[in-house]
Amino acid sequence: MASLAIISPYLGAPNFRMNTTIIKTLRNRENHMASSAENLSVSVQDQDDQLGILQRRRIEANIISPIYQIMKRELGQERASDIIREAITEDAHKAGARFAASEPNGASLLTFIAIQDLWKKDDALVTDVIEESEEVYTYEVKRCAYAEMYQEMGLAEIGNLLSCTRDFEFIVGYDPTIEITRTKTIMGGDSHCDFHYVRKAQA
Repeated sequence: MASLAIISPYLGAPNFRMNTTIIKTLRNRENHMASSAENLSVSVQDQDDQLGILQRRRIEANIISPIYQIMKRELGQERASDIIREAITEDAHKAGARFAASEPNGASLLTFIAIQDLWKKDDALVTDVIEESEEVYTYEVKRCAYAEMYQEMGLAEIGNLLSCTRDFEFIVGYDPTIEITRTKTIMGGDSHCDFHYVRKAQA
């Protein structure tokens, strides 16, 4: 209650009842404002989470690109890439946890499958689903607009860090009982990406 703490000493003691009423009114107003600000923050985050992933990656890449170029010049490509990797993996883990928290009945492989349209939005991916169940989700990506976008932006050398690396950290944050395996990526020069998600065997 910063503003309340600042003005309280100036209310004086002579009109104690009136001053008490003013303080209560101000406290209620501040509580309402704080609640509104929190709800607005959540609303903005929810809207951001519903934005297509391709659009989000483009926005992020436009911000990261000049920063990466400066870091590469000053620190070298290896160190610059390490810094980008660290930042991206931490962000991906948090994003996974945030998406999981929005699932009313908890995150699972089925809820993860249900949100895949966010990654496909804006014609971002062409996929071929091989297996889909409560325990296994296997598919191949035949076309990747993410790889095409990073190539066009001159960021092909870190495209895997900006997008591909996220897949492993996102699922850990989303549901640590799900394991991902991937041996090929279009970003890495392969003809397709092979994704295999499986629920880990319970100990």
